[in-house]
Amino acid sequence: MLATVGAASAADWRGFYLGANAGYGFGSADNSLSIADGPTFNCHFCDNVFFGGPTIDHVIAEGAGSPSLKPHGFSGGLQTGYNWQQASWVYGVEFDADLFRMRDTDDNSFVLPGNTALGGGGGVCGTTGLETCIGNFSTRLTTDWLVSIRPRIGYDFDGVLLYGTFGAALTRLNFEQTYTDNITYPLVPGSTGAGGYIHTSASALRVGWIAGAGFAYALDRNWSLRAEYLYMRFNGIDAGGRLTDGFGGYADFTNRIDHVSFSIARLGADYRFSASAR
Repeated sequence: MLATVGAASAADWRGFYLGANAGYGFGSADNSLSIADGPTFNCHFCDNVFFGGPTIDHVIAEGAGSPSLKPHGFSGGLQTGYNWQQASWVYGVEFDADLFRMRDTDDNSFVLPGNTALGGGGGVCGTTGLETCIGNFSTRLTTDWLVSIRPRIGYDFDGVLLYGTFGAALTRLNFEQTYTDNITYPLVPGSTGAGGYIHTSASALRVGWIAGAGFAYALDRNWSLRAEYLYMRFNGIDAGGRLTDGFGGYADFTNRIDHVSFSIARLGADYRFSASAR
């Protein structure tokens, strides 16, 4: 039978505990890509030179390179903490360290109609200059680990502890994007035939906030099981670089993710070291 602390129905949650958890995480992040094409005949997409304004291919590329990313994957690790208790009210602080293997990659290919239209005149794309102009993006966002420290407060219902929690979380965001195309200008003297290419990447530690709720069930005086949901939000990440091609053209790419959010649903078990004798 569960011991009581100041009330006939309250289980004893006091003291240090150590446990493990495992679950599934899923997140959301919107990448925004902006492209500044090179000037005049150092351009790569050459909207300004041939079409009278930045309204065709590089704008299409900006849209294709700005996907909504949905990283997801396994989350699991260890938690430890300490509880105080007054009657049925339980309050404490918890620290956890977890594998946090969130991943998403967005791959897409698309036609560059402005440069394709030029192919019948002077040669633009591919080995013959008469091929359809195609761009390709691969955009990836990942995390590997998560740590958090969170005060908790809950209420015991005869061995079932309902609780809420709010605190700080730390992770590392990893972003990378690769773009290639076959805009080569092969029939123009001086061209090496190399299409446009750029790889941008960034990695940064991010501190954010985390909140959630859950319940724990006391199996006996030491062991308990838990189920919980956690939501967290982090500032985003920026990356940038310069695309170059085989004709001396270039374009500057700038990626921006404003923020990243994640949710975790997980199960766990805890062992309480300081549980009083029953």
